[in-house]
Amino acid sequence: MHGDSEYNIMFGPDICGYSTKRIHVIFNYKGKNHLINKDVKCKDDELTHIYTLVVTPDNKYKVAYPPFLLFLIPFNL
Repeated sequence: MHGDSEYNIMFGPDICGYSTKRIHVIFNYKGKNHLINKDVKCKDDELTHIYTLVVTPDNKYKVAYPPFLLFLIPFNL
């Protein structure tokens, strides 16, 4: 894999070194990437964490991991 694979949704934690520790939510629609505009920090420890992405029919999505709901944001593609 070279990192250029096509995708529709990219979601999950991105931990890279000491500076990057965030949750990615990127929608790809008609070849254009739509990134969330909110910087959501993810856990940085040795435990297992389950992150959940919920996309609703009214063009909103939420990211949650127990026991917290992180945010609910409308989006337009």
